Amino acid sequence: MLYGGRDSGKSYSIAQKIIANIMGERYCKVVCLRKIYADIKDSQFDTIWTVIQSYGLEHLFHYTIAPLQITCLLNYHKIMARGLDRPTKLKSINNPSIVWVEEADEITKKDFTSSNTSIRAPKGNLLQFIMTFNPELEEGWISEEFFPHKSQYEIADGKFNFIESIKPDTTIMHSTYLDNDFCPPERGKIYEELAGDGDQNYYNVYCLGLWGNALKGLVFESFNYADKFPERQDCKHYGYGLDFGFTNDPTSLIRCALAHGELWYEEVVYKRGLTNTGERNSIVAEFQDNEISKNDDIIADSAEPKSIQELRNAGYRVIGIKKPKDSIEAGITSMKRYPINIVGASPNLRKEFKSYKYKESKMDDSEFTNKPIDAWNHGIDASRYWTFFKIGKLSMFDVL
Repeated sequence: MLYGGRDSGKSYSIAQKIIANIMGERYCKVVCLRKIYADIKDSQFDTIWTVIQSYGLEHLFHYTIAPLQITCLLNYHKIMARGLDRPTKLKSINNPSIVWVEEADEITKKDFTSSNTSIRAPKGNLLQFIMTFNPELEEGWISEEFFPHKSQYEIADGKFNFIESIKPDTTIMHSTYLDNDFCPPERGKIYEELAGDGDQNYYNVYCLGLWGNALKGLVFESFNYADKFPERQDCKHYGYGLDFGFTNDPTSLIRCALAHGELWYEEVVYKRGLTNTGERNSIVAEFQDNEISKNDDIIADSAEPKSIQELRNAGYRVIGIKKPKDSIEAGITSMKRYPINIVGASPNLRKEFKSYKYKESKMDDSEFTNKPIDAWNHGIDASRYWTFFKIGKLSMFDVL
């Protein structure tokens, strides 16, 4: 079990172990398990394939989408995907040797028990059940089931690694971004700045990897999950929001709509290292891969006019909005006027909506300010640009 803060290398480390086992063991079959099947491709499988590419091993593996599977061509060992929303599929797995549960805090104890009993280890071999998660809420089954009281192991600065579990045959490892030699210093600075924002619980969970309490002061206290995006003809407004990133922050493209009196957001792109143009690893390539129409409005922050012009030169209708004073608060107000639906897997967008919160106030008469913490909000920012432009009070004179 690996848990801790963000950018601590938990998922990447497990992906490295899986590739080593797949290539080096006489027998290995891996199952990537999550609460929702659709989340696996853009989380565990994306990380595993990134590891394969980083070692230049693509020619030794075959990646398929239907079924979602990676096969090692040296020995035909497989990495498979299963979701707890498809319970009958769990029983169809014969003799796995490793099961990796990502975002383990999303599943219930009943889910865990069901999957643990449904998946059998190969005869004469041990089944490794690996769980990775961020410790967002202490009052849960994982803490009760596997951990001693935190007074026996937690250190306030987050500098501890191994915990002796109360469960036999269980190893628990804790890590933060400080344990990850490959975490860029710029990202570490972002985490440390959380302490200056005055929200100790947020800082404890996401920077130090300490057990947290239920987050207070959430910007979006309620939103819904939806399986399907509305039909285009049913949308009063339709298009995309785009938030630029590169090294430390991801480029985020969110499909947006106002339909049936509600807002609909779906994560399309959420990746670091994308250039603007090019045949691969570029925003234009992502537009093409995701069949983004050149007739649809794509609303972006005007702070990057060069990027906007390059995308326009490629034929896309990218509109940069010049943000007036207090545009963040105004954009959020526009979003809150309607019920919000997060469509499909949208794993990063879901995380953002669950953790995006207001800064704590230093004034005695108010617990929170009206300004959100500027962290892990790239998908929300993209959604906000589109919503503010299409539905808010932004005039055409505020367009780049």
